[in-house]
Amino acid sequence: MNYFSAIGDRILTAPQTFGRIVTIPDGDIAMIQLDHILAVNGSMIRNGSLNDHTNYVSMNNFEWDASRDYWRPKFALGD
Repeated sequence: MNYFSAIGDRILTAPQTFGRIVTIPDGDIAMIQLDHILAVNGSMIRNGSLNDHTNYVSMNNFEWDASRDYWRPKFALGD
């Protein structure tokens, strides 16, 4: 079953780096807002501004993890 990306979907972009899809300007490109940012010392910085912590990703590089209800990088192991 194919799942199509939607606004509001959670996405794992890197270890301990989650975000949400905020817009889909093109069919396979999504703009995401990161929930937390890892600081240099390893602590988590909470996102306070949409403009400060957004990124564009190609959804071709992600797959839907139905057991956890989020997108994750293809071929990623673990959580």
